[in-house]
Amino acid sequence: MKKLMLTLLAAGSIAAANAQSHTILLYGNATVTTDQQNYAGNITTNNIHWGINPGIGYQFSPHWTIGVQGGFDMGRNPSLVNGGTQTTVTNNWQAGLFGRYTKYFGSVFFIYGQLEGSYVGGTSEVEDITPQANYDGFNVNLFPGVGAFVARGLALNFSIGGIGYTGMNWTGNLNGLNSENKFNFTFGHQANFGISKNFGCHPAHHHMHGHHEPGDDMRHIDTSDDDDDNTPPPPPQVKEKKHKKVKKVKKVKKYDDDED
Repeated sequence: MKKLMLTLLAAGSIAAANAQSHTILLYGNATVTTDQQNYAGNITTNNIHWGINPGIGYQFSPHWTIGVQGGFDMGRNPSLVNGGTQTTVTNNWQAGLFGRYTKYFGSVFFIYGQLEGSYVGGTSEVEDITPQANYDGFNVNLFPGVGAFVARGLALNFSIGGIGYTGMNWTGNLNGLNSENKFNFTFGHQANFGISKNFGCHPAHHHMHGHHEPGDDMRHIDTSDDDDDNTPPPPPQVKEKKHKKVKKVKKVKKYDDDED
């Protein structure tokens, strides 16, 4: 049992030190944001946003990954105006770069922080009232996350928001808005669920360079107890001597009848 425990600890240490080095990271996040507002007269509105954010990058060290990312989201934001509600519909997209730092805890769990810089664009309109207005600009976003490996290189990721800054210029806005700068703090208001997968770049040199993924260290573990190591080898087998059976043939003397 002691041998098994030491082997597991060693495997976890190796995975933490070398997991994902020189691999391709592919991930995708789904975002859901809700914001409920209550007004006098028992009027309640619900703001809803949803979106997706895929990315692909190269993990050049056990902790650092850089790559490209993009995304699309849509929102419906009702508000109370003159005793009634008006719904603003937005469509947004982004494309840019990201950097991620990952800290592993054994061969299963990890935490990470990701910084994104993107070019953004989109449209906005008040449903059934105003035409679409367009915008473009830039966005910077920083958020933490946690993850767990569920298979070889495959992990589930989760985060609950972050902080960000957006600067954009408007065209066609009926309110006369020309530019806008927004600071976003979404901790507790946003939940991101994602899946990530690391693909090895040099599988042929796996054993030579130690580029392996979490879970690889657990596949060739000797789970025998220490007592097995002290068990004396079995005695050599004694070959049985094969006794050749000699068939005795009884010789019968034949007498000639003429001698009688």
